[in-house]
Amino acid sequence: MKNAIYATILLTAVWVILVEKLTIPLLAIGIFVSAGSLYIYHRFLPFPKITSINLFRLTLYLFYLIGKLYLSALNAVKLVVSGADVDVIEVKTKLSNSFLQTMLANSVTLIPGAISLELKDGIITVLLLKKKTNNHEETRKAGEAMIHKLENFLLKAQR
Repeated sequence: MKNAIYATILLTAVWVILVEKLTIPLLAIGIFVSAGSLYIYHRFLPFPKITSINLFRLTLYLFYLIGKLYLSALNAVKLVVSGADVDVIEVKTKLSNSFLQTMLANSVTLIPGAISLELKDGIITVLLLKKKTNNHEETRKAGEAMIHKLENFLLKAQR
């Protein structure tokens, strides 16, 4: 129930941002639509999979990810300008929740210079942009470090 309240508040906040006005009728509509959406989601989709997640931490993760995206974009630009190559690595995740594993794989795809190719049995296969001079082991360590930073933040959201 607590997560449903947080989710309703979060969805209503997104609603207010999208309509760009804060009036009582629009706020009421936002709450109604958010609660209705969550009800439909709970009725027809596997809601229990996300009940073991701290939604407040997940919201903080969004802001962390946005910051990470900007920093990674600068690094990707440097790599492309200096000449880049690609490599494929596999990273085992410590996340036990399949929802958070999927979120991690999607977060990796959002980061410039990295694309998650597959998520299977807790192993994420990632295509990474790398320096031409780097060997596979250096690329693997750098890719694992990037993914584990995101993963550690998501581990705090897992209950």
